[in-house]
Amino acid sequence: MTDYDHPTRTAEENHGREPSDNRAKPVRKLMVLPGMDGTGLLLNPFIEYLGRRVDAQLFDYPTHVIQSYEEIISNVEAVLPSTGEDFAILAESFAGPVALSLAQKGIPGLRALILVVSFAATPRHLLLQLTRYLPMDRLLGLPVPRRFARRMMLGGSPPEGALDKLLEVFYMISPEVLASRLDEMRKLTLTQDVINLPAMYIQATNDRLLPDNAVNDIKAFLPQIEVHRLDGPHLILDTQPKTCARLVAGFLDSLEYEEVVGQS
Repeated sequence: MTDYDHPTRTAEENHGREPSDNRAKPVRKLMVLPGMDGTGLLLNPFIEYLGRRVDAQLFDYPTHVIQSYEEIISNVEAVLPSTGEDFAILAESFAGPVALSLAQKGIPGLRALILVVSFAATPRHLLLQLTRYLPMDRLLGLPVPRRFARRMMLGGSPPEGALDKLLEVFYMISPEVLASRLDEMRKLTLTQDVINLPAMYIQATNDRLLPDNAVNDIKAFLPQIEVHRLDGPHLILDTQPKTCARLVAGFLDSLEYEEVVGQS
């Protein structure tokens, strides 16, 4: 697990005054759960763009240890803030069910969810269904065609070096682990309990892996979720890190504003 510690100061502290007790505390800690690769290495530009405004803490999954969704959920829960500090969870793609399951537990301090190109039920995509009948642990050990990886994950105009980085990360993970995570997605079942938390969803308009209607399954859990559509591919956090960081930081800022309004 990698920690990104960015000390922050409020405007009142910078002017030598004690912060007022009658205003809401801002949410500045963000637990970041990466997609199926589990390393989070592709998210470094996004986290850098968050800057000092957000204390982003990245949780990574083992690259050579097979884990079920239940095991990942348990491992993430064990490292969540336990000091009463408010925080939000950002979950990319594969990690969406992890964030939803944690929110259903009523974790103390969890103030909001941010889901990015994610899902709450098995994605209805032909490629995922075909993996049920194929020897994926062997196929995923073969070299990935660069054109296929770019088309499916990064779109037509990825940032310089993004494709090389994507393939580098892909080859870091054992084929058995990747095959297991695909299997977890295929047999996904979540209890549909409504989650009463502020939430935001970032949807990629040119996503070739996740159908547009995946957001409808999310809305069954989070009826009030804000949906932001960005022009880009499935790896939207990697191809549009600055825009995504601005959306995320703005959403976290809005949580403080909403609480202040609610208290007035």
